[in-house]
Amino acid sequence: MSDKYFVLKNDIDLSGKEWTPIGVSDKYISNKYQGNAFNGNFNGQDNSIRGINISSGSYLSALFGVTEENAVIKNLYVYGNIENTNNTYGIAAGICAVNYGLISHCINYAEIKGENRVGGIVGYNGAVNKTVTSCVIAQCENKGTITGKDEVGGIADYSSGTVKECTNKATVTATDGYAGGIVGYNYEGSILLDSCYNSGEVSASAYSGGISGKSYNCDISNSYNSGKISSQNNTNGGILGYTVSGYSVKNCYFLKDTAPMPYAENSGTGLEVKTENQLADMTGILGSAFVKSDKFPVLAWEVNGSDDIDTSTKPTPSVTPASTPKIEEKIPSYSSQGKWSDSVAETFDSGNGSKENPYVIKNSVRTCITCEKCK
Repeated sequence: MSDKYFVLKNDIDLSGKEWTPIGVSDKYISNKYQGNAFNGNFNGQDNSIRGINISSGSYLSALFGVTEENAVIKNLYVYGNIENTNNTYGIAAGICAVNYGLISHCINYAEIKGENRVGGIVGYNGAVNKTVTSCVIAQCENKGTITGKDEVGGIADYSSGTVKECTNKATVTATDGYAGGIVGYNYEGSILLDSCYNSGEVSASAYSGGISGKSYNCDISNSYNSGKISSQNNTNGGILGYTVSGYSVKNCYFLKDTAPMPYAENSGTGLEVKTENQLADMTGILGSAFVKSDKFPVLAWEVNGSDDIDTSTKPTPSVTPASTPKIEEKIPSYSSQGKWSDSVAETFDSGNGSKENPYVIKNSVRTCITCEKCK
């Protein structure tokens, strides 16, 4: 599947079918999933995949299983229910269970549950022990309820790569461990967690944080939290839950009364509490990734549209609109033009898989993208 290009022609309805993730890696070697991972470029063209249904005890539960380092998934909305019942190594997410590539402008509306590691967009963003750190999640949003036991995050449950310009607006719950509004566990070697915000409620049995539940020797900057943060043992922080020395936090803020302090365990700098009026006026201080709204700052791409990101470099900041926009819930229009088909031949409308003439997907089959045509 290396270097193949795909575009989604229309919305697709998967209702009534059990989905098997695209690119399910069958090997775990040197802290990295290897073999049969997706290594192409998938452009959803702002179309929706509705009715995705996964209830599995396998390792990986998501639309995509594993992406390789050159893979791109972008401009896609996912709705449905995803649940992973593997209580040992299971990972559940809306877009991709394990990302080693680039995920950009994807929005998850699906309800996601898992026994352990659960994320709204991605489960693992990177590999354990820094085997892969080039992975990126950019300009993504979670609006689906996220529930798991440990390492639960609105955008990713674990990251050793980069998460930038992302937002979580839904409830995130860890019943037996860490939870973060953006990332559950931000691990050593993380390149950056930058220009993100959380407005959803975050709760955990152990440590909970508005941006990250647990951070270990990593950088967090230009972010804020306005959601209520709670934990069973009062180890809840407006920005961070548990922190380890060596990390760097710069220009981060949380709304007064959402948590008792900016961090729950260990001390830190670069974190401040703000009143509603103060937080509403923080747009310029947070940086060019944000624009002013009728309440708190929002990400520029939410107003002006996402950047077309095909590489892991930082996107060019959008132009701030002259007037203050009123941010309203925007649910993509949906027409059930695509359907489930048992024939691979009915899946593709045209194309040869090249960048100039990508495969055009009009329907869906269990073997879509992993069939012989695309390898």
